[in-house]
Amino acid sequence: MKESATLSEIYLYPVKSLPGIKLEKALTTKFGLAHPENSLVVDRKWMIVDTNGSFRTQRQIPKMALIKISVQEDFLIFSVPQKNPLKVPIENPNKNKINYRF
Repeated sequence: MKESATLSEIYLYPVKSLPGIKLEKALTTKFGLAHPENSLVVDRKWMIVDTNGSFRTQRQIPKMALIKISVQEDFLIFSVPQKNPLKVPIENPNKNKINYRF
């Protein structure tokens, strides 16, 4: 007997330890799932680090749970309540060190 499964929701988590992006569809790449509007946005490609370069998590900074992520053309958009959104270029993220406090 063949078993089948139903996929009810797809979430992509482009930034480690941040909330995901709910998708209606996704691309599949050699790196895993990718955002349908920009195939460079893949699961857990980016991370939040402190000034020493150490990875930070929601366990350490619970307010990170408030960050919402979206994709607009060639940018990841980070939004938090009562702050202007932060636009981060998707291409060459290693060349773009951004200081941001929330």
